[in-house]
Amino acid sequence: MPQKLTLPPDDVHVWQVEHGDGLLLEGLSREVLTPEERSRADRFRFARDRDAFLTTRIVLRQLLARYTGIAPQALGFVQGERGKPGLATGGIEFNVSHSGSVSLLAFAHRSVGVDVEWIRPVADMDAIVGRYFGPGECRQWAEVAVEERGRAFFSGWTRKEAYVKAVGEGLSLPLESFEVTIDANEAPRFLNVPGWSLYDLEIAGYAAALAVSGTFCEIRAWRLGFPITKLGDSVAGI
Repeated sequence: MPQKLTLPPDDVHVWQVEHGDGLLLEGLSREVLTPEERSRADRFRFARDRDAFLTTRIVLRQLLARYTGIAPQALGFVQGERGKPGLATGGIEFNVSHSGSVSLLAFAHRSVGVDVEWIRPVADMDAIVGRYFGPGECRQWAEVAVEERGRAFFSGWTRKEAYVKAVGEGLSLPLESFEVTIDANEAPRFLNVPGWSLYDLEIAGYAAALAVSGTFCEIRAWRLGFPITKLGDSVAGI
């Protein structure tokens, strides 16, 4: 990975980190973390959750250091009114999500949100859709074949969560107040949110989505510091 990372104004960079086996963490220095971050890590009950937090947080600091030129341990973070994290110095937006053994870190010069979910059985999908999805999304759901509903559920959920995280409104933004396409086989897009773009990120065994303010951006993606040729149809690798 280069010492200096350049993020052009119209680019969004996405980094995929796989932390399930703990090998990546062994090569990372915890010295870049603050005492509060180390204390937070120690409070996790399960080792896998602690390792996921440590790996993701260390990689986040190291990448931001390369984008900003600020030493990783000197980076300061702030929280918006609704809890969305940001850099104290400003200048670059970021968002992080993790599920299972995968974390995604997104960076841009505009509002950006990313969400990833390990695809797994969910017993009450119909009830969740009825409660949290909008009327148009519920109509889409009714047309999805039963055997495809698992994938559609997580596709819709991650697309919606990515937007919630991008705008930074947290629980104050009802999930049913905006709508997206939910079918995994249909191009991701907003149905009633102008001025935003929505993308799927293709990761085996997971559903993942990226929401970005504006109508054009170039998405570049890496895995563990190595170029990814392709993350879904909408992602151009380098």
